[in-house]
Amino acid sequence: MIEDMTNQLNALKKEKMDWDAERQDWDAERQSLNAQRQDLEAENKRLAEEIARLKELYGATTNP
Repeated sequence: MIEDMTNQLNALKKEKMDWDAERQDWDAERQSLNAQRQDLEAENKRLAEEIARLKELYGATTNP
């Protein structure tokens, strides 16, 4: 009886460790995706500024 309970407890501890490891993997993936999102947002802002600059230059050359 005690041996069965000990085995069950050990199995539950292992299952918890597996879940914790999986959670850590998901957390790392989330952090990676957040970093990628921030990079893309910065690139989007840079491109929007470049488009605005090019529109301004185009307007200056077509409407003297």
